[in-house]
Order: sequence, then structure tokens, then C-alpha cells
Amino acid sequence: MGVQLLLPLSMNTEPLLKRAHEKAREVAAKLSASVEPLKPRHLYGEQADSYGYTLRLGELYFDLPDNSRVVVFGIYNADEYFDYLIIRDGEIEYEWFVEPVNFFPERVGVWGGDPIILRKETGSLFVHTTSTDENKDRVFGWLLALAVVPRVQPPPATPPRRPRERRRRRR
Repeated sequence: MGVQLLLPLSMNTEPLLKRAHEKAREVAAKLSASVEPLKPRHLYGEQADSYGYTLRLGELYFDLPDNSRVVVFGIYNADEYFDYLIIRDGEIEYEWFVEPVNFFPERVGVWGGDPIILRKETGSLFVHTTSTDENKDRVFGWLLALAVVPRVQPPPATPPRRPRERRRRRR
């Protein structure tokens, strides 16, 4: 797909954010799912507490239930060495250079095109840094995205138990 332009949030990006949320709601309606912001548990599962809102270096796969989607619309970058992110969905690749976002006070960039919809089964991220520190395992940045996850079905309802009636003994 090529290189994608990230617009700073300080520009009039409100229509882009609205479009991303509308697209997520459309997808959720088709899947009978709910929409929520992307959280560390969506990306790391049980390891979410150890990473928090940072991106682990290398290839990342979403830890979401089957038939889930991720609607990506931007990036937050507070790491001077975080230079690009490759978003893959099957055969399609989107390459985002995130370094220019550092020059804006909010450090947030929003993609100017339609939001990218990743399927849980085929979507992945590749996070790259220019840091030479061998101990560095993450970058201080986060994907601005919405997770579309299936609604959890409540357990089947059971009728309340009736108390047993006491039987009187006849003497």
C-alpha cells in the first residue's frame, strides 16, 4: 500500500476521528459486537500489566476473541527512537513513519485516509526503533484504535429454587 501520511491532531482531524468511530460501529453492527478503545489487554492478553500502554518491539499479534476486528486510525509517539510501524492484514501492508509526530506538542498523528480495519485472524503489527540499546524491548507509543469484540453472552438463566415446604408430622 505504501507510505501513509499521519496528520497531527492539532489540524482539523475531528472528521477523521468521527469517521473511524462510525466505521467501527458499522462493523460492530454486522458482527453483533461492541466497540471499545484498544487497551493493553487486547494486544498482550495476560502480559498486559507488564507492558501497559507501550508497544513491544518486533511482530505483535492481537490477543482478541475470534471474529474480532481492530479499527486503526492513528498513533501516539513519545519515544524519540520509535521510527516506523508496519500494519499488516493478510497480504496488505501499511507503513507508517511516526517520527514526525514528535515535532508536535500532542505527539499524536491521525491517518488522513479511511481507517484501517484489521481482522484478528490475519492482522499484525511490526514495531521498529532506531535505538542501539540492546536492553530496549518496547517503545513509548501506542496505537490509536478501536477494538470491535463480540459481546459476551450471559449464562443461561435458571429459575430460582423454591424453598421446600416443611411437612408436619402427624402423631
